[in-house]
Amino acid sequence: VISLAFLFSFGFVNVNAETLQSMIDGSTTGKVVLDQNFTEKVSVAKGKNITIDLNGKTITGAIEVKGTLTIKDSKTGGANTEKNASAIQVEGGKLILQSGTVKNGNGYGIYALEGGKVTVNGGTIDTLYAGLSGNNTTGDMYFTVNDGVVKAKYGPAVYVPGQVGLDVNGGTLNGGISLRMG
Repeated sequence: VISLAFLFSFGFVNVNAETLQSMIDGSTTGKVVLDQNFTEKVSVAKGKNITIDLNGKTITGAIEVKGTLTIKDSKTGGANTEKNASAIQVEGGKLILQSGTVKNGNGYGIYALEGGKVTVNGGTIDTLYAGLSGNNTTGDMYFTVNDGVVKAKYGPAVYVPGQVGLDVNGGTLNGGISLRMG
């Protein structure tokens, strides 16, 4: 009991946390380095600023971003995979993909809504449908591609059917861009 009080009073995070969500919620430095593969849906709350280093590991499950999330992979092979609607949903938050892979064999890659902002500085988004996407009924979306690879097996790599900010400065888009109302 005394050692637990000591840990909490200084804000240390239990590096052997049972879930990735508990690591995200408990991080006092804003940095989470994966030491194993995780299979769970996780969320970054509004006001949180988290950097996840995949460290060559895989997160299998959707990620919801209402705060700020940076994803990087200090080793190779790290990925976020999902087999449903979208691998990562940025709802009014901000996502920065530095490196690593976002995969979704059954749906979309990164979906932005309610003013969500996505910046791709590196890495790969590899999906069945659009790697970067939104919907005209769910609010504005903002995408910046500086580097990396965004590819879709079917349809455009970037699909923006609503009000949008789209800035492509580099990288590779395999599948093109579809703009509707932007």
